[in-house]
This record gives sequence, structure tokens and C-alpha cells, in this order.
Amino acid sequence: MAANEISARINVDVSEALTGLKAIQREAKRATQALRDLEAECAANSEIARLATFLLREYPHEPGSIGSSESAVDVGIRLLSSEVSE
Repeated sequence: MAANEISARINVDVSEALTGLKAIQREAKRATQALRDLEAECAANSEIARLATFLLREYPHEPGSIGSSESAVDVGIRLLSSEVSE
């Protein structure tokens, strides 16, 4: 060994730190999955709202107003509107 070199031996117990990091990783994976699920639900609600808007715009005088039987379009609008508001 040269005169200007220093040699040292260090023993470090990192098991607790690794356990903590693994726990953080598990929570991050759960949070990421929850975010994906939320994004998918938001996309579905957006499509439902878009369809309800289309039905209302394209079929404003569809038979089935209050006082008579509901048409398929009225049922669709009612069901889609209730999905969006929930």
C-alpha cells in the first residue's frame, strides 16, 4: 500500500432502510394503479356525457316526453344523465 492511500472497512446495516424503501415502492404501485383506475372511470364518464349531449342535440323532439311513454332515446338520456351526476 502506498503512503498516500487510506484503507477503511465499514459495516453498515441497511436492512431497515431497504424494508422501508420496499414499503414505499408497494404504496407507489398501489397509488399508480388507483390513478389508472380513476383515469379510466373519468374517460368512461366523459364518453357517457358526450353521448347524452349528442342524443339531446340530435333528437330534441323524440316522442316520449313527460305524460307519455318513454322512447329509447329518453331512457338512454335519463340513464346516461344519472350516471354523469353520480
